[in-house]
Amino acid sequence: MKFQRQTIDFIAWLLAAKESDAVIVERQANDVISSEIDNGDGGADAAATLALEESAPASAIKDASWEIIKQEVIPPYIKSVAFTVTSDDLNPERQKDLENRFPGVSMITGTSPVQAQLAAEQWLQRTFGEQVTPTISTSTAATKPPELMTSVKAVAEVVPTTPTPTTTTATTATPTGPRRKVSLLERMTSGLTESRFGNIRSPTSAIDAKQFDKSPILRVASQIGLTTQIPGKVLHAMWLQWKDHSEVRPFSAVKGVKLVQYYENLVTLYILAYHKEEFDLCFALLLRFQSTNYTFRNEFPGLATAVLAFQYLPEDSDLCRWIATLFAFLWPTQGWDSHEQIVTTLPQIEKQALSKFLFAVAYIRDPHTKGHNTAVLAQWCAVHRHEEGDHEYGACRKSYAFLEDQFDKIRKEEAKHEFDEANRIVEDHTKNLRLQLTTVDTGQSAPLKRKAESLTVSSQKKYKRGGGRGRGRGGSTG
Repeated sequence: MKFQRQTIDFIAWLLAAKESDAVIVERQANDVISSEIDNGDGGADAAATLALEESAPASAIKDASWEIIKQEVIPPYIKSVAFTVTSDDLNPERQKDLENRFPGVSMITGTSPVQAQLAAEQWLQRTFGEQVTPTISTSTAATKPPELMTSVKAVAEVVPTTPTPTTTTATTATPTGPRRKVSLLERMTSGLTESRFGNIRSPTSAIDAKQFDKSPILRVASQIGLTTQIPGKVLHAMWLQWKDHSEVRPFSAVKGVKLVQYYENLVTLYILAYHKEEFDLCFALLLRFQSTNYTFRNEFPGLATAVLAFQYLPEDSDLCRWIATLFAFLWPTQGWDSHEQIVTTLPQIEKQALSKFLFAVAYIRDPHTKGHNTAVLAQWCAVHRHEEGDHEYGACRKSYAFLEDQFDKIRKEEAKHEFDEANRIVEDHTKNLRLQLTTVDTGQSAPLKRKAESLTVSSQKKYKRGGGRGRGRGGSTG
């Protein structure tokens, strides 16, 4: 539209105007804007042309005043301004000249997508202070156009909301003036800026504040209040590995990380991906967690890591269910003397999350706990403090003798039940052997499912704690 082009020319002229001419220019600019609003674009074109021709004295094309333009034209809620210049046009001399004339303005040079991604990785490296391995997909260079991808969405995901000085950015702060009537230029830019940057929150966790603004996955930690000591660059790199290569790297491919820390990395990224609704990544992380459990069987995930999942995920989420199952069968609970010892040794554990975890473990263990009443009766005196011959010992023996006949009946019933169960196991084992011999001749490979396995599956189906709060893969609830 002609008026937009003339508006840009008008701004360029303002950059070269003297301070003494600023008031006249602003008055005539407002006349142009009023004419555009009242008469439409056609009248605006003529009015803008007339205003520019009558109000631009030759003596004013000197002594550029960027400060006046920032105060009079740039809305106060715009945090940074950037110029896009091609690499061929931006030589060191021009760059220095632009930095002197426009302090506080960033210079963005046009590059290929691959170069742009390398630049982003280098920028992350400078900010995090450690080496970040570039993760450039070969398909990106083949499918994307060669021009620089500078959409506002991409900028919002990489560039922090507050300007960070770099080698190509002047450090002069942009002053903000008092509130005033919204101008045409503000109306042209305000929607773009506020909609993209207005909803970014300040971080509340241990991850460095700057990292939230650079990484979409780390920004989720701020939204859910997740506190972690894992370096933000580690989680961001794992997320990029998935985005670029659809891969969660195994522990054997990760250098300089202990297994217990690797487990914590997997669980933390699962939490962030779950709340970001990236359920394909959640499933990949769950599979990696499970396979790691049985690739390295001599080392268990940390208790604090297990409880962390119950703190930020629904109890019936896939990862929580697997952790509960793993700990129910393999966790030596009696390695801890008391609940108090756990919370004292691991002060970072949230007590409510610990309660959820312990209940889930007990829930899974329930159908697999053997012994029944016989096992309980064997512990009859384990909770007493009496000694043989004292008053309490006599009272204990008297109570036990009163129930002796009933106890004997219970023991016989349960002994018969155990005998029947043993016979069932032998029969199932015999059937499996016969089926294996049959499959050798027929070429079939499907073994007979044992009843014990069927019981395990049915117990999984009953695991409905938490109602519909959990979300499965693909965004559905259940």
